[in-house]
Amino acid sequence: MISPILEHDNDPGDETQRNFRYQHAYGVILLSAAFRGEKPYSAIWCEYHEDLLCERYDGLFDGFQIKTRRSEIGDWSMTDDALRKSIKRFVSLIQKFDQYINHLVFVSNTEFQDNDLGIKDQVRLGRSPVKFFESIRSIGVYSDIPSPFDKSFQDLREYCKCTDNELFTTLKKVHLIKGPSIDSFDAEIAHNHLPHLKDCENLSRATMNKMRDELILHFYRASSLAYDNSSKQLSYIGVSADKDPSVQAKKIDLSVIKNCILSHTTSSFRYASGLGTLSLPKGEEYNILEEKLKRGGLASQVITMRRRTITSEQRLLELSHANPDKFRNTLNQLECVVQAQCDETYLVESAKSEPFGQNMLIEVQRQLKKIAEEEPSKVEFERYEFLMGMVGLLTEQCTVWWSEKFNLGVAA
Repeated sequence: MISPILEHDNDPGDETQRNFRYQHAYGVILLSAAFRGEKPYSAIWCEYHEDLLCERYDGLFDGFQIKTRRSEIGDWSMTDDALRKSIKRFVSLIQKFDQYINHLVFVSNTEFQDNDLGIKDQVRLGRSPVKFFESIRSIGVYSDIPSPFDKSFQDLREYCKCTDNELFTTLKKVHLIKGPSIDSFDAEIAHNHLPHLKDCENLSRATMNKMRDELILHFYRASSLAYDNSSKQLSYIGVSADKDPSVQAKKIDLSVIKNCILSHTTSSFRYASGLGTLSLPKGEEYNILEEKLKRGGLASQVITMRRRTITSEQRLLELSHANPDKFRNTLNQLECVVQAQCDETYLVESAKSEPFGQNMLIEVQRQLKKIAEEEPSKVEFERYEFLMGMVGLLTEQCTVWWSEKFNLGVAA
């Protein structure tokens, strides 16, 4: 017997997940193009009448069918079931909403057969999707479809169980698109599509990857039945689609990509280098910390504050050894942010009657927790507990006080 990780697994589950991700990723490509003004879309509806239904500014819609296919199977042919099924869906869409449909698009990671019109094998030529749709778009009525494409048209009509006119009307609106490779679509989006968005030109590769994953997650959620439970419980049964929260949750508008860009490009306030004065103690007992906390009415917080201070000191030492060149600027930013919050709170609370240490600590905790959660880049992505340890270090080094200043070493 051997370990399971040493033998290849043929479970198709991961391939299925990748195929779904490809569909959601193509939604990101369309949304990005719309945001850049290259597509006239105000919103994209996911798994609603089509894989992707793009709402245009003129009130019409473009429907997209996204299909993945293993390259070893070969190029798409008019006889392939997946393509025929998609055309059948397109026919149904036209039957219901003809006047609202602008384009219908079949997208795949695999090429489409594009045979030369001069080949002798006319059966093979008639199966070429590229030449078939070129022929359809070049004529005005279905009776003019030339051989050998008329045979493909007849086969499709029988498969779709529709009239000649319904099929012809549908096919006139169908277009084919070769999408990104199944093996590289993640990289394509992150490094060929998103960098062309406004304000994203100079973002790092890591940031682009994060943005891509966030946007794909939006399409994943919109393609499922996930939506806010409170909306579900407040919604009337039988309401129209424009008021049904489960339907509205399928809509992704341009604000999604705008907010994603803002969250990754809005720069945090950073202090100029060289302003910090904090030096790392070497295994000190933190007696000053204890004395100042007690004078501020915070005796019950001494143990917790000391523990956080010691742990934060160790974290700073780790950072200084990991990247000495960057550490001084990191320490400068952290010290200045934490000191500013303590100073601002001290100014407010010290104007009140003593002891004010407890109210000051509560407000400092609230402010630093908010920064850690909402502006993590401002504090170098360090956690709230670490920032409170920084408060302890600054208290020990006499830049933070929890009461009126006093002579240290003198009993309260």
